[in-house]
Amino acid sequence: MGLAEVMDFYGVMYGEDRMMEIIEAAGKKGLYLQGHAPAVTGRKLSAYLIGGPATCHETTAGDEALKKLRSGMYVDARESSITKNVEAIWNGVKDIRFFDTLTLCSDDRESDDLLHTGHLNAVVRKAVESGMGPVLAIKSATINTAREIGMEHLGAIAPGYIADMVLTDDLRTMWAKAVFFEGQLAAEDGRLIAEIEERPFELENRNSMNVGELSLEDFCLKCPKNHGTAAVNVMEYKTRIQSHTICTVQEHEIRDGQLVLQENEAFVAVINRHGKGTRAVGVVKNFGLREGAVASTVSHDSHNLTVVYFNPEDGLAAAEELIRCGGGMTAVKDKTVLHTLPLEVAGLMTNLEAEELSRKASAMKKVERKLGLTDMENPLLRIVTLALPVIPEVKMSDLGLVSVAERKLIPIFPEA
Repeated sequence: MGLAEVMDFYGVMYGEDRMMEIIEAAGKKGLYLQGHAPAVTGRKLSAYLIGGPATCHETTAGDEALKKLRSGMYVDARESSITKNVEAIWNGVKDIRFFDTLTLCSDDRESDDLLHTGHLNAVVRKAVESGMGPVLAIKSATINTAREIGMEHLGAIAPGYIADMVLTDDLRTMWAKAVFFEGQLAAEDGRLIAEIEERPFELENRNSMNVGELSLEDFCLKCPKNHGTAAVNVMEYKTRIQSHTICTVQEHEIRDGQLVLQENEAFVAVINRHGKGTRAVGVVKNFGLREGAVASTVSHDSHNLTVVYFNPEDGLAAAEELIRCGGGMTAVKDKTVLHTLPLEVAGLMTNLEAEELSRKASAMKKVERKLGLTDMENPLLRIVTLALPVIPEVKMSDLGLVSVAERKLIPIFPEA
């Protein structure tokens, strides 16, 4: 179908051989190129578009969306469980007259949202609430999207189109009364009607936690001195509802070889779980956690074991819990596991029914809020982009702190 999310946007802009070879291979097969160009505008955007990808779902601001639409780019207005961009994008583009390259998308939506808020119907609902006309909102989620990805047989109720349809009796709520797939009734009034054959997959029984033995030392930030002060490159969140982070240099006290955290700071450890043995520790600010530790193996895009904590004991306890259960998400306080959401399939998925998963996810969010993750709509997913080194400006990885713009590792202690 296509090449998913061409994230190395600098490699595309600068025409680097590695990315050009990948894009050329996809082009020869006539595949759709899905873009990823956060905060890219002007000449850099032109270079990215010339490189091949012509879509972006990482647009967060209205003026950015307007510039991208005027450049001929598809703007996929996103409303996920983590990032809410539809209202800002619509307010920035609503005065133009051409919307054929404006689409609506969901990106990551977790089980609780899917069951109680909805999927793309919820994104359409948000667009209508933001002032977009319902017909345009539906068009942006259907035929505009189908044309973007080159699926000319989808997106409309007309001769020659596949009969994938949703029936609703309210254009404000957009709740699905019935869903048809290829002309057959698949779901009605929230109940699945179609029979789906279950198939076993080898992945379901594979242990994906290839971490090796861990110790408290793996969660200690190695300081350049035993006492005194040192400058530290800190990954700082700009808001509690976005994934963008900046790099700030903060002077920190070092006591007995241990870094003393400042207000609103925590340690973050990223541990490779694919057998490479690499792991690194850094400092994150404004993550939101006030006590204890949270950990996750859902950690885009390498999906390593990522832990946010204040002391090595809690960090180790959280990591060991996820190794024990085969991956997922967990919360720890005083070395005691408070709650775990097991995701035993590759550390990313589960065989649980959606309703049961939703209940467990809700319980997990409740515990995380008690630990301080309160100023965000979905605390469950706060951690999942912390180690995604294509979201500006800096991110943590199992190799160390990454400068997204420079595409290189930068030291935790810049003056060491």
